[in-house]
Amino acid sequence: MATGDAVASFNPIYGQGMSCAALHASCLSEYLRTGPDLAVPAHAFFALQRVIVDAAWGLSTGGDLELPHVDGPYPRGYRLHNRAIRQIVAASVFEPEIARRFDEVAYLLAHPATLARPGTLVRSIAANRRG
Repeated sequence: MATGDAVASFNPIYGQGMSCAALHASCLSEYLRTGPDLAVPAHAFFALQRVIVDAAWGLSTGGDLELPHVDGPYPRGYRLHNRAIRQIVAASVFEPEIARRFDEVAYLLAHPATLARPGTLVRSIAANRRG
């Protein structure tokens, strides 16, 4: 079974490689605890690992798409998503709870979808209006 850079290599500027490798090891541990038949393909393991890879890939490509010299392609809903993230990033300067949530995602301690919770966005917009 492959883990780390053998599965996905990320731009080192985002600092995701070691975190992803550790999370892949966690996926492997979880998979092996289920007592799988090691003689068959490990589809369940790769399904666990895919969540990690997709989340990290989305974060890094989202950052790359913000660069002026990058010319897409932009995923569906990118502009709306980008507006929401800008609200969260701006609010993280004024609102410690928003900063904590954002940092957990940036450090791959929480899935990026956690930032899409309505409470996070509403709190971010409110903080930006106060700030």
